[in-house]
Amino acid sequence: MKMPDRKSGMRARGDAGEGAVCSFLEGHGAKILCRNYKAAHGELDIIAESEHYLLFVEVKRRAAHTDEKRFGRPAAAVSERKKQHLISAAEEWIYKQGEDISPKPMRLDVAEVMLSDDDPPEILHINYIPGAFVKS
Repeated sequence: MKMPDRKSGMRARGDAGEGAVCSFLEGHGAKILCRNYKAAHGELDIIAESEHYLLFVEVKRRAAHTDEKRFGRPAAAVSERKKQHLISAAEEWIYKQGEDISPKPMRLDVAEVMLSDDDPPEILHINYIPGAFVKS
């Protein structure tokens, strides 16, 4: 009997969370430009364009049973180092787009996604945090 691959299960949960956030953004009028952009300093989960901004969205997911007092909010997992990597990745993406990209200002957002323990997981709640951190 083949054991389930933990990494592929985590990827499926990540994909479910990112897909739900993409649907959330599209429902609010944004256009998804890219998912899972791999840059020199990490990966951008979602790149989208809203009416006023280029959105760079970090998706953080947690199972509903996770003890928030012990592990904190999902957005708290975005460390200062991770923020700097996300900013560098966003700047790299913008640079590579050249003149093909809209001249809108960038905004760095975090989406907290709470998932059920089901397989496949059910999206229980999305807490979208616009401008969760700023370029310093």
